[in-house]
Parts: sequence; structure tokens; C-alpha cells
Amino acid sequence: MNLTESSIRQNESLVVRKKRAQLEAAQTPFNRWVAGVNLGHDPSEREALWWFTEHDGAAEFARQHPEFAPENVSRQ
Repeated sequence: MNLTESSIRQNESLVVRKKRAQLEAAQTPFNRWVAGVNLGHDPSEREALWWFTEHDGAAEFARQHPEFAPENVSRQ
């Protein structure tokens, strides 16, 4: 597979957008509430992110955002 500089930048940009969207999802009021109930206190940003990744938030994110799936990323 021969990746051009442009396609590499495009894929890097996609990764950045995906990570930013995941971080935002981890900080939603719902996720923070669920994490807080289970942790017994108002979670820090790091704890909310941990809760999100360890309790199916990342998997649910992948189901809701197929545009970030590797098979849907353009490799032109």
C-alpha cells in the first residue's frame, strides 16, 4: 500500500477528531453522573474518562460513530 503525504495527514486528522470526540463523550453530564454514582463522588475528568473506557463507553462510541472505523477511512 502506497500512502501519499496527503492521505497520511488526512488519517492523522481523523485520529485527532476521533480522540477529541471520545474525550467529549467521556465528559458528558450522563457519563459523569454514572461514574459519580459508581465511584461515590464527583469524578475528576480523568476518572470520567476511565469510567467511559472501562465500562463500554468506547465500544458504544464505536457503534454510534462508524465514520471512525478503520475500514471506513479513505486510503487514497
